[in-house]
Amino acid sequence: MTLFRRLVGGIVLGMVLLPTGNGAGGEATGGRTAWSRLYAGTIAGEPAVALLNFNWIGAAPKSLAGSYYYLRDPTSRTLVMVPGSRLLLECPVDPLDDEGHAPMLCSAPSGTWDISAAATSLTGTRIAADGSRQPIRLEHRPTPTRVPPIDVPAGTDPRAWRELISNSEAYQAALATDGEQHVRDHAKRLGVSWETVREPLHEGGQPFLTTRITLIQSPNTTARARINEWLTTNITPPRRSNDCGDVPCISGKLAEVKFADDHLLSVAGFDYIEGGAHPSWGPFVVTFDLRTGDIVNWPDRLRILDQTDAAGPLDLSNTHLLSARVLHLMQDPKNRNGCFVVVGEHYACRREEWCEKRPTSLDLPMWHMHPVESGLAVAVDVYNERERGCQGASVIVPWAEVRPLLKEPTTLP
Repeated sequence: MTLFRRLVGGIVLGMVLLPTGNGAGGEATGGRTAWSRLYAGTIAGEPAVALLNFNWIGAAPKSLAGSYYYLRDPTSRTLVMVPGSRLLLECPVDPLDDEGHAPMLCSAPSGTWDISAAATSLTGTRIAADGSRQPIRLEHRPTPTRVPPIDVPAGTDPRAWRELISNSEAYQAALATDGEQHVRDHAKRLGVSWETVREPLHEGGQPFLTTRITLIQSPNTTARARINEWLTTNITPPRRSNDCGDVPCISGKLAEVKFADDHLLSVAGFDYIEGGAHPSWGPFVVTFDLRTGDIVNWPDRLRILDQTDAAGPLDLSNTHLLSARVLHLMQDPKNRNGCFVVVGEHYACRREEWCEKRPTSLDLPMWHMHPVESGLAVAVDVYNERERGCQGASVIVPWAEVRPLLKEPTTLP
């Protein structure tokens, strides 16, 4: 999830600048110097949603940027420039720099896009990693443009800036809705359901902060009551104050159900606080046992650290410690990401081989974990304020690698 940290203050993430030649972007300008558009349609016949931005702030002429996701797998993928080319690389992991802002080239793209973006459509070809060619057929999805309650940067086309804010919020709202619907469909088949209510961050804006999450159906009535008590206390309507001048300062949680089956329910997101020079946010995640209502403490269930050998380097080939598996994945060149570089520097890691600084129990509050369908998502938030955009950047350890790490038998997805 990194999903919501990009909004407003971090909006540059995923908006990569691309020299496009005569193809992508050029047909769609209609004499305008910049635009932002949301598209929906199919990629290789699969329903998908995409966000593209042409000539974004400070870009060279004819530059393009974007992100997209499939409805069957609502994970946002960033489209990254190929210097001097009209092609876009598709990166499965957010290719952030070490401040969580500008993207980097990924060394193992999951695909390449060769597209032409017109005013009403986006067409072209996606070349998958295996070389197969897949048609891209996306249509422009109009989004009501509003005047954002933030200053338009100097030298920026006000119309393009309003489009950028509106479309980016619409993309993130659609991603959140479709992502949660994907989780809902899976959980419903197992007899688990819930209600999520959100409200706009600002008047006329897209749904942003979460007002309420209520578990409606689950295996155990007593456990459900305990979980709802926690949700009612901790997932509350946004709080507004008069500290921001003409518009109210808003604080609250940006929360969603990340995973649910008949044993576990995971709620994750960000605490959002306006005010000061920029909004601030910090990640939170909680996983409940649906049979008892207890909060799952992953260090109690999994071998994360080696308590018998707290000193000395950590061997990243060690398959018996979750910390080794996580750091190994973060140092894997296929997952190249500036945020993971910061993690590697924090633990003095040497490629995928070992880390001089071994994680300790004092680090565990910074290791945020929650289940997803394919495995355990783990974010290692060792970042400072300058790198706040990196918070929540995670890798997924497959369940096949997590199960051998259980301290005692228990049910996992």
